[in-house]
Amino acid sequence: MATAENFADGIYDYFVKLSDSRRNHAICRDPERAFLGYKCISYKKRYTIVFLETNTELIICEFIPSKNVHW
Repeated sequence: MATAENFADGIYDYFVKLSDSRRNHAICRDPERAFLGYKCISYKKRYTIVFLETNTELIICEFIPSKNVHW
């Protein structure tokens, strides 16, 4: 239980870092996600976070294992 809580806390902290407006994130390399304007970033090399970014908010669309993302 504590391990799951630590994992969730780590992800939440990472989301807060993602919302820093001084950084610009790359569009996904996956053609379907790129067409929709999604941005992708790796989390601990095992997971991929797919999100939309506006001036005022960060919308997390997917949190998936990186091995499930096919380029």
